[in-house]
Amino acid sequence: GQTMTMITDTKFIVYGGQTFDPADDSAKPLSDLFVYCLLENKWSKPINCDGVARTWHTANFLPQRQLLLCFGGDVEDEKTGKMTSTDQVMVLDCEIFLWYPPTVSGQIPSGRSGHSASVFEDTSELVVFGGVKNGKWLNSASVLDTNRWRWSTIRAVGVAPPHRSYHSSTAIKTDDGTRLVIFGGNDDSKCFNTVHLLERVGNGKFGWSHPKCSGDLPKPRTGHTATLLPDGH
Repeated sequence: GQTMTMITDTKFIVYGGQTFDPADDSAKPLSDLFVYCLLENKWSKPINCDGVARTWHTANFLPQRQLLLCFGGDVEDEKTGKMTSTDQVMVLDCEIFLWYPPTVSGQIPSGRSGHSASVFEDTSELVVFGGVKNGKWLNSASVLDTNRWRWSTIRAVGVAPPHRSYHSSTAIKTDDGTRLVIFGGNDDSKCFNTVHLLERVGNGKFGWSHPKCSGDLPKPRTGHTATLLPDGH
């Protein structure tokens, strides 16, 4: 349930996740953060840089501002000790390795885990889709304007994909803007292998479409990864 996010061409950050605690035979969320340098093949741990202990969250990098943006995930309730989903946004300034909670406003999405979050670099927006909260699967989408730290609910044209979690979402730049590609994931009874697109369709509105894919389709799956290569594949 940890995240791994590239912050330069040669460094990435691993944050959060969970580990097994043999003392009480349970999984515990982690708050630690590590940096790996590909050139030196070396791990380092920034001083006093532990974040919120969370798992199944998302972490996205905003390169123009050198910020790591973390949203959602499961955290441990201080009163009950049980895991609960959070709607908290935390930001890590990667120049000085300092965490802070931005003051967000607008239509804040419900807490969730196993969701996806992708950055639209041309508009500095973070688009969040799906996830699960307290055993309820979601197919709602929200967008965070990271310049104003303001949330908005996406009321898209077309039919949204079925509720799901642990899917992948990949932002792809096109001549007309940015397109979000959703693949796979699961609900309470099955996994998916369908592809769904979310993109702006005019006047600032978003629209869903569901292309019919050909070729050798991957098997339905969940908890996978999808990575966009420099050549656009």
